[in-house]
Amino acid sequence: MKITQYKIINTRAKKYRRSLNVQDIRLEFTKDNLLNINKKLEKSELINFGLELTPFTFSQITKVNNCEKAGSCVLNCIFFTGKSNLMKSKNLELSTTTMKRIRKDFLLQNDKYFFIEKLKSELFLLNATYKTCAVRLNVVQDIEWTKLINFKDYPSIIFYDYTKVKDRLKKNSPVKFTYSVSEKDSKQDIINLLKKGFNVSMVFKGQLPKQWEGFNIINGDIDDNRYKDKAGSVVALKYKVPQGGRTDTEFSKGVE
Repeated sequence: MKITQYKIINTRAKKYRRSLNVQDIRLEFTKDNLLNINKKLEKSELINFGLELTPFTFSQITKVNNCEKAGSCVLNCIFFTGKSNLMKSKNLELSTTTMKRIRKDFLLQNDKYFFIEKLKSELFLLNATYKTCAVRLNVVQDIEWTKLINFKDYPSIIFYDYTKVKDRLKKNSPVKFTYSVSEKDSKQDIINLLKKGFNVSMVFKGQLPKQWEGFNIINGDIDDNRYKDKAGSVVALKYKVPQGGRTDTEFSKGVE
């Protein structure tokens, strides 16, 4: 996505956010769910649910940043890919999917207590309904949930996520994290993480290799079963062109 297009869309998103009323949004999500299943999650072996908000500072009126380590991925974020994700027309109107994501994020920022209690109630129901299911709380954002949710309260749920925050990579973490490589990481940084048994995701251009620097490659586009990946693996992803076209950054160039 070109920076000029991003600015136009972000301006419209902020205008839409300013029109929202917390009482109305609270009522909406009293009836509707925060968690959902999208096309990528449907590819998973288990029943996978995800939480879709807004990434980095998109649509934010205050200084909230939902992706604290975002870099050149901003203009190439998966938030801007997919037929239903962003614009309904060439006039850059916000899609229903985008507006709902903004409303969810608005609720989190303006009534965190209600949002977290609602999220906990949905997790409780999933935990009671399924013998095993999976939940990805950061589909397009990268928020630290461990301070807000006690994952041990939901033993039937496997929690997993992608993150760019290395401090979240811990062997005893209740969340199965896959580290998203950025332009800030050197090849040696990535190798060190893999040697420690952590998984990393990288964008590749062209045909996906069978190995990278001797490490196992997993095609991350086939499914979203990141909780089943062998430790010390590279999750290979193909670059998804955002609406508005490709933006040449270190992220979009991918790994040779």
